[in-house]
Parts: sequence; structure tokens; C-alpha cells
Amino acid sequence: MMPYTDFYTRLAGALLVLFLLTACQSQPGRQNAPVVDERIGEDSLIQVVPLTPPAIQSILTQAESAWVDGRSQQAQKLLLRALALQPDSPLVMRKLAEFHLAQGQYTEALTWARKAALSGPPVGQWCAQSWQVAALAAEQLGQHQQQAAALQAMDKCRLRAAPRY
Repeated sequence: MMPYTDFYTRLAGALLVLFLLTACQSQPGRQNAPVVDERIGEDSLIQVVPLTPPAIQSILTQAESAWVDGRSQQAQKLLLRALALQPDSPLVMRKLAEFHLAQGQYTEALTWARKAALSGPPVGQWCAQSWQVAALAAEQLGQHQQQAAALQAMDKCRLRAAPRY
């Protein structure tokens, strides 16, 4: 009677392992996740969103699709193309910073994030997201004072309503 029970125990164990391996499988086409929390700064009383030309927005959308699909070289080419077309765009600079951060190129990420933060709007979601990337890059570089400064700047991006009594 023991071998019969042992068979079912092994079968249950094998099915459990198979189930766990199936659950751990990555989803095709979703290899790279976004770096920035898109909700950062959305609680600011004032939101400043610079206009982005449709052509640049289209290139950024293509770059994001390439990145999510795991085609990082294509994504980088598209981001550099967007930068060449609009070199003063804080959005393009932030997207480049996010790309470098995800690639583990923290010095480049910090440089682009600072450029984006300093050339972009001084308040609102865009401001907070740029400083968030700078803080993450500084943390990875072990530059804790710069990380603290970026976190303080990120907090200043959020304008809150005065309390009413």
C-alpha cells in the first residue's frame, strides 16, 4: 500500500513544480518595465506640461514599444533621434535618463535626469519624475548627498493647497 501512496505524492509534487514553473514564465513582449512611477508628482496643485510636437511624441512612443519588446538598441536609436530633432526637450532628456538607468548606466542617467529637471517645468509631475530618476541614479552610484538633494527637489515639485481651517 505504501508504493501506491508514494506514487500520488510524487505526482502531486511534480504537478506543483510544473505549475510553479508555468507561473514563473515571463510574458513575451513585456521584458522591460517602466523605470519611473508615473504617479509621482500627480498630487501637485499645479501641473505644468510643456507641449511636445506630435512627431517627437510618436518617436517616443515607438522607443517605448521597442524597449518593452526587449529591443533596447532600437529604443536608444529612437531616443537619440528624438533628441536630435528637439535637443531642448525635457521629456526626451528624461526618457534618455530612464533608458540609461534601466541599462545600469547610472552616470549617464544622472546627467540626463538633471538636465531634464533643470530645463523642464519647476513644478508638477514632470519635475518630480525627473528628480526621481536623478535620485535613483545617485543612489546606485552611492552618491547619497546628491540623492538627498534630488529627493528634496522632488518634494519641492509638489505644490500643495494651503490647509483650510
